[in-house]
Amino acid sequence: MRLVRDVMAVITEVDDHVSDLLGWRADELVGTRTQVHPDDELVASRAWVEFVAALGAERWWRGRYRCADGTWRWVETRNVNQLDIDGTGRLVTDLWPIDEDEAASHELVQFHDQLLRRLTDAIPVGLFQFDHLGRIVFVNDRLQAWLREPAPTTLADIGAELAGADRVVFVSHAASVLDGDALDDEEVRLLARKRVCTLAMRPLTDSTGRVSGGVGCLSDVTERVRLRDELERRATTDALTGTSNRAACFAALQRWLDDGHHVTVAFVDLDDFKSVNDRHGHAAGDDALVALAARLRGVCRDDDLVGRLGGDEFVVASRRAGDDRGGRTTDGTGGGATRPGAAGLATRITEALVEPVAVAGVRLHLGASVGIADGDGRTDTADTLIDRADSSMYSRKRSPHRARTAEPVARDRDIVA
Repeated sequence: MRLVRDVMAVITEVDDHVSDLLGWRADELVGTRTQVHPDDELVASRAWVEFVAALGAERWWRGRYRCADGTWRWVETRNVNQLDIDGTGRLVTDLWPIDEDEAASHELVQFHDQLLRRLTDAIPVGLFQFDHLGRIVFVNDRLQAWLREPAPTTLADIGAELAGADRVVFVSHAASVLDGDALDDEEVRLLARKRVCTLAMRPLTDSTGRVSGGVGCLSDVTERVRLRDELERRATTDALTGTSNRAACFAALQRWLDDGHHVTVAFVDLDDFKSVNDRHGHAAGDDALVALAARLRGVCRDDDLVGRLGGDEFVVASRRAGDDRGGRTTDGTGGGATRPGAAGLATRITEALVEPVAVAGVRLHLGASVGIADGDGRTDTADTLIDRADSSMYSRKRSPHRARTAEPVARDRDIVA
C-alpha cells in the first residue's frame, strides 16, 4: 500500500490497496492530505517537517488515519525521502495495518501520552525535554507562555531567555545532565517576564543505561524570593534610618576581617542629642538621625558600611582606608598614630556635618564626636574593633581640646544641638 506526496504532504498518487485499507477511492485521496487523529497531529507534524528536510532519509511512524466511514485505523508507515536538492522528486509512504491487539496497545500508550501531556500543561511549572544533542523535544504550555516567541528548538534557545550569568549556570547544568550527572537546583532569572525561577534538570536514559537526553523544570519563585529579600532587609536594616542595624554591622565587619581585609571603623556619636528631643520633640530627633545617616552615606564609597548601633550612635567602616598599610593603629588610645586612610575617613565625616540640618522648622548644627580604630583579622574581631573605636570616641568627647565635627555658628533660626 503506497502513497506519494509532495513537500506539503498533499497526495499525488495512490495505489488501490490504500483504498482497500482506508475505504477512500483513489480520486477522493489525490489532491488531499491524510487526516491524522487529533491526538497524533503534533507528533506527526513535527516528524513530517524533519522528514522533508532530510534528503534521502527513511523514517518510520505509527498513528491513526481517518477512514471513509469516519473511524480511525492504526497504521505503521515507512516514509522515504526521494526529493532532489532542488525540491523536485517525491516523498513515498508505504503503509501497513496494525492488528487489533497491537492497535489497542498503541491506543493505550497514546492515551497515557495524552494524559501526561495534559498534566504537564496543567501544572504551574515550566517543563521541557531535550535529546542527547540538546534539541528540544517538548515544551509545556506554561513554559512557552513565559518565553518569547518563537518556540525554542534547542537548549541554547532557552538559555538565551535567561539573564546574564544565569545563562552560564544553565549551560553548565545542561552539560552535566548530558554527562549523566544532576547538579543542585539553582535560581535563575527569566528576562521576558522578569521572573525568578528555580531551575532543576535531570538526565534521561535508555534501556541500556546510556543518557538519551534530559528533562528540565522551571518553577516560578518570584514572590517567595521577594518575601525572602524583604525579610532579610528588615532583619538587617535599621527601620528609622535605612542603614544597617547593629547585628548586620557586626556581621559585615566580621566577614571583612575573616576575609583578610584591613578595616577602618569610625564610631560617630551626636553631642547633646538629648537636648534635641527635649526642646523639639522626638519626631524632630528622629528627623535629625535620618539626616545624619544621609550625610554619612553621602561621603562613603559604594562598598563602605554605614550602620546605626542604637540611639544616636552610628558606625562607618571601610575596607579601603587601611588596605596595603601594615600594622595595627588606633586613634589616640595608645596604639600609635592614625593611618592616613583612617584620618581621611574621619575628615570626610567631619566635613559632612558642617552644614546644619533642617528639622522642626529650625536649622540645627549637629555636633558629633568621632572615634577611629584600625585593625585586621590577625589581631581583631568585630567586637574589639568597635570597642576600640568607641573608646577613641569617648576620649575625644572628654578632651577639652578636641576638634568637634562641626563648630556651632549662630545664625537666624539656627540652633546648636
